[in-house]
Amino acid sequence: MRILCRMYGALGIITILFIAFLLSRDRNAINIRTVLGALALQILLGCIVLKWETV
Repeated sequence: MRILCRMYGALGIITILFIAFLLSRDRNAINIRTVLGALALQILLGCIVLKWETV
């Protein structure tokens, strides 16, 4: 069940990125390295926030 929930989240992120790509006027100007770097930072920050233990 937990894996299925994570798959829904990943599918949502991929869907939003795909829609943004489709609606882009200049698709060649999209730097995939920047997009993947920002996505990696978002995932890292999410993991930190979710694993952070409060006192």
